[in-house]
Amino acid sequence: MAAKTVQVNVRLEEELATELDELVVEGVYNTRTEAVKDAIKRLLRERIAERIRAKMERVRAASPTAPVSLTRIVEEAHEEEDEL
Repeated sequence: MAAKTVQVNVRLEEELATELDELVVEGVYNTRTEAVKDAIKRLLRERIAERIRAKMERVRAASPTAPVSLTRIVEEAHEEEDEL
């Protein structure tokens, strides 16, 4: 089943609209809508990633033994799973 959609009207500066159209003409996106949806998704992913980084920094600040990266956290979780 397809997700329900809503229409959102957006006003853009002419230069930005031209650049958006160039992405469509170049075949990067099939439509303006596709390009705008991708931009919004990227923005939301970026915000989520920033929140995760901020939480990790708080953990690091509170614990001198906290892992230095999310990758290391995942690696440690996998190592623990392997020991089971």
